[in-house]
Amino acid sequence: MAATAEEVSWIVGIEKSTADNSEIKIYPNPVRKGNSLTVETTDAKTIRLMTLQGVTISNQNINTPITTIQTDNLTTGTYLLIISGKDYTKTMKIIVK
Repeated sequence: MAATAEEVSWIVGIEKSTADNSEIKIYPNPVRKGNSLTVETTDAKTIRLMTLQGVTISNQNINTPITTIQTDNLTTGTYLLIISGKDYTKTMKIIVK
């Protein structure tokens, strides 16, 4: 039986993240300027913080399950935190108040 136009839903531009098997916690979010942001992950290799314009603020190689990111030098606004492991990359939105 062929699907009709009403039965088909299209999802464009979304990939299934293989990070679903990896637990990632980021807190607090939003974070107040001057406080540190904590990232907990079981198997990430790098954490990169970027502006929405694509400018890299920091790029850290990590080898511990808990990483902190200082927000002293950040202006208030929205940033992207890109967490990469062996088989995945996950992008999360971070807000600095």
